[in-house]
Amino acid sequence: MKKYLIVILGCVAFNIFADPCQGVYGPYGPVQCDAGVSHAISANGPVMMEGTTVLGSTNINGTLNADHSIFNTLQVNGTVVIKNSIVQRKTQINGTLFARKTWFNGLLTVASNSVVFEDNQSVSIAFLSTSSSPKIIVLSGNSRVNGNISFKDKDGIICMSQNAQITGKVEGGQRLIYQNAAERAQCASTGTITPTA
Repeated sequence: MKKYLIVILGCVAFNIFADPCQGVYGPYGPVQCDAGVSHAISANGPVMMEGTTVLGSTNINGTLNADHSIFNTLQVNGTVVIKNSIVQRKTQINGTLFARKTWFNGLLTVASNSVVFEDNQSVSIAFLSTSSSPKIIVLSGNSRVNGNISFKDKDGIICMSQNAQITGKVEGGQRLIYQNAAERAQCASTGTITPTA
């Protein structure tokens, strides 16, 4: 009886602490992470995550699509779609970023000309130099930046809903407040707003 109980408990413990990520970690290939805890993620290829907590660093050369996940630090060279998630410390994105209902608790550094926030919270955001201009960030819904937004190339456009907030300074950019979906779409694509009747 004791031998069976030990074997069963051992299997349960193994499953609790097993890495929730499956796929090809190297050199290239897709990775799928389900609910559970991973110590760190390093991937070259597309990564899909749902309900995953990463205790260490997450480094991805490829796309990231994450929902209901928690990251310690996050660095992605590629497109990011992140929803209902938390990044505890610094975030570096070299590519486009779409985030919905996500908290960025450390500095968010972006090398991109396109960032869309929907109902997010962030500390500070720094846009690095890129060859494309202007750099456009959309802060929609109740998005809030509890710090500064800076644009290194001094070509930033912040398209904000009436409920979005920036508590710090905007350096190298300007704020445009949109009134409706048509103005938001225009601002996001051209960096300008022509008021609609």
